[in-house]
Amino acid sequence: MVEKLKPGDAFHRRETCFTLNLILQFFFQEKRFEARIMRWVNNMLTLEFSELLKHKALSKFIHSMQIRDLNLGINFPVVRAVTAKHVHLNPDTSMLEQVDILVEVEYNGGIQLAVDASSRLSKAAMVKIKVVHLSGNGRLQFSRHPFTHWSFSFYDEPQVEFEVYSSLGLHIPRFNSIIISQLRGMLKRKHTLPYFKLRGPPLVNRTPTLTSQQQQQQQQHTTTTTTEEGEEGGGGGGSGGGVGGVGAYSIPPGRLTGSVVKCSRLQVLNLTYLNSTLWPLK
Repeated sequence: MVEKLKPGDAFHRRETCFTLNLILQFFFQEKRFEARIMRWVNNMLTLEFSELLKHKALSKFIHSMQIRDLNLGINFPVVRAVTAKHVHLNPDTSMLEQVDILVEVEYNGGIQLAVDASSRLSKAAMVKIKVVHLSGNGRLQFSRHPFTHWSFSFYDEPQVEFEVYSSLGLHIPRFNSIIISQLRGMLKRKHTLPYFKLRGPPLVNRTPTLTSQQQQQQQQHTTTTTTEEGEEGGGGGGSGGGVGGVGAYSIPPGRLTGSVVKCSRLQVLNLTYLNSTLWPLK
């Protein structure tokens, strides 16, 4: 893999993704009704709507929005082509630190949602939003800095078409067009480079779940360490409680790099928790 990442004919070459699209479509059909996936999409859209209400154009009419129904549609976005734009390798470990991929994407799946909105006209309103079409070139990035995450954002403002229906449209003629305008603006402000959002699930788990065996080992180690510290400190002193507090949490695997900028007449005692072992560093 390292040899193939060197500049050459295979790098920065546009590749079609017919087989990849078949795989993605198959897994989308299998996973689109799972509670975990629906919950992630719902939380993401709820956050977007809360940010949308901060703009005056919409907040004049609506002061709260809550998703009532969500339908992910029948098709996953089609990846027309991909191009590896940038790859950063760690020179010491030869591990991938960052990968930037240009993705030519097109979506006609018809995701739609129904939103309960509380209007300032003292009336409960219902808003239906459907994404009819979305296409553009985006950057899919995987990075380990500042922590392991992924992100997707368009290089330029994408071509997008919405269908919006609202009961408030009968009372406010321009309300539907205001919703569409705000959705387009949100794509431009939040999801077009240089703006992007760091994301974890469902592709990256920020706090991995320990297996039952790992939890048992961690609990055994915590109990043993607390007892030893309690005996040394006179029956469960402050240090024993501190160690027990550390062992009680699931610490995700990762790396910690530190630099001492300046130190004068200071004695530091650091307890570092690595691989279920306490290493006193002085």
